[in-house]
Amino acid sequence: MRYKTKYLIYLVVIFSFILIPSSVFADYGDTTLKKGMTHTDVIELQQKLKELNFFTENEFTNYFGAKTEEAVVKFQQSIGIPADGVAGQKTLASIDIKIKQRNLIPEGFTQLQTGDTNDLVKSIQEKLQQLKFYIGETTTNYDETTKAAVEKFQTANSLEATGIVDKATLIKLNTVSLAQTTSRGNSSPEPGNDIVTYSKAFLGKPYVWGASNGKSFDCSGFVLYIYKHFGVTLGHGADDQFATGKKVSKEDLKVGDAVFFTTYKKGASHVGIFIGDDKFIHASSSGGSVIITDLNTAYYKSRYIGARRYM
Repeated sequence: MRYKTKYLIYLVVIFSFILIPSSVFADYGDTTLKKGMTHTDVIELQQKLKELNFFTENEFTNYFGAKTEEAVVKFQQSIGIPADGVAGQKTLASIDIKIKQRNLIPEGFTQLQTGDTNDLVKSIQEKLQQLKFYIGETTTNYDETTKAAVEKFQTANSLEATGIVDKATLIKLNTVSLAQTTSRGNSSPEPGNDIVTYSKAFLGKPYVWGASNGKSFDCSGFVLYIYKHFGVTLGHGADDQFATGKKVSKEDLKVGDAVFFTTYKKGASHVGIFIGDDKFIHASSSGGSVIITDLNTAYYKSRYIGARRYM
C-alpha cells in the first residue's frame, strides 16, 4: 500500500511538469505576449514601452489589455515592422535595442566639436570630469579645454584622437562612465537603492490576504518581507508599520521609504515602498499582484497619510 501511494505521488509530480506551460519557465523575451494574456513579462513590457513614451499609463500590471496593445502597435509603426499589436521576439528585441540606443546615443545626435554650444556638451564635460580627463568648471561651451579632454579620453580608449565627439566616442564615454558609476555603487551602496532593486524582483507576484512568503503577499506582508531581507523587523500590519520608524515628509521622500495610505478603514491601512520618480511599489488587492503605481494617481494622492524611514 505504501509503495502504491509513493508511486501515485510520483506520477502526479511527473504529469504536473508535463502540463505546466513552458512559458512559466521562460525568460523575458522567450514568450510571445498578446492581448488577453496574463503574464509577469507584461509588466516589464509596459515599463519599457513607458520608457520609450509609447505606454501612457502610470500603473503597471501583468495583464495585456487594450492600452498595452495600443502601445505595442505604436512602437511597431515607429520602426516600420508589421503593426499587429503582438509582442513577439522581434518586437521585444527591437524594444530592447531602442532603449539601449536611447541610453547611449540621444535621439537626433550629431557629432560635437570646438565651437558647439548645447546641454549635451555640459553632460560630456561632467562625464569626462568624473573620469578625471576634464578639469575645470562645466559649461555648455565646447572649448579648447573640452577638446583636449576628449583627445585624452580617446587616446586612453584606443579611439582616434580627433577631439571630436562622434557616435563611437559618445558610446564609449557613456559605457565607461556607467561602468564606473556602477562600480562605485557596488562598493558603497545606498540602502534605499538596494531595497528598490530587490523589491522589483517580486513584480507580478500575486496578492493574497495575510501572505508574506516570497511567493504571494498582502501590502504590509510585502513591505515586511522586503525589509526583513535587509535586517529590519516590522510587524505584519500597515498600522503597526506606520507606528515605527522615522517620520518623513512627502517632500523629503527617499527611495526605500515606506509610504502609507488610508483606504478601507481609518488610519494606515495600505503601504508600499517609494521607488523614486513619484512612484511606489506595492502588493495591490485591486491589481491582484505586486505592481508599480504613481503617487499622483487620484485615488492614492487623496488617501496619502505619510511615510516612514526604517534604514
